[in-house]
Amino acid sequence: MERRLDVIILLLTIAPILLQLAVVHALSVNVVYQDQWRFVPLLEKAESSSVTIGDLLAPHNEHRIVFPRLLMLLLARATRYDTTAETFVVWVLMLLTLLLVRDMYIRDLGRSPRALMRFVPVAWLMFSLRAWEHFLMGFQIAYALYLLGSVL
Repeated sequence: MERRLDVIILLLTIAPILLQLAVVHALSVNVVYQDQWRFVPLLEKAESSSVTIGDLLAPHNEHRIVFPRLLMLLLARATRYDTTAETFVVWVLMLLTLLLVRDMYIRDLGRSPRALMRFVPVAWLMFSLRAWEHFLMGFQIAYALYLLGSVL
């Protein structure tokens, strides 16, 4: 009976993660959208090898997004700026964040079925289908990285 409960808890925890992955896979399109347009001039500079530290440190809506810019430049080079790759990276970063939160949760409250059942809503909140726009806009790498960094 306890084994069956463990499987149910695992499925309830994994379900929102896989649902959000299915949404990203089905709805992600390779189109530059909103804030991503502000990234295009940096791509042009990268193509001509003229990116400076100032370009990386330049503010974006009152934020300094150095690490997200570096990650997006690497992805752009690897995928010829296929923005769907960014959406999958957002999903992966959110998954890593959830795994870290789960690890902290287990260290504090243990692995009992009762404790793990209380963790299920956390997965549903972090991978809520209500956040579809967050997962489908590649520029959200910045916020996913900030969240992961905060948890680390």
